[in-house]
Amino acid sequence: MGYTVPAERGQGLAAELCAEAYKWAAAEARVNWLGLDVRDSNARAIRFYRREGFEVAARRDHPELGVTSLVMVQPVTI
Repeated sequence: MGYTVPAERGQGLAAELCAEAYKWAAAEARVNWLGLDVRDSNARAIRFYRREGFEVAARRDHPELGVTSLVMVQPVTI
């Protein structure tokens, strides 16, 4: 789980982390895609992940938590 404190948001840290994860996925892990879950109520995060190239692949209900999340994926090209 990741979280950025409000005072640190908007400085590009999350984009840098995504870029590094993508590089690692392509060069080291050699996977075909990256995926994540994000609460469907977190519009700011969803916008960010879309800008980073992620697309919604599925919706997941979590009745034990009373929330719904979106599964977002991004293909990794080597």
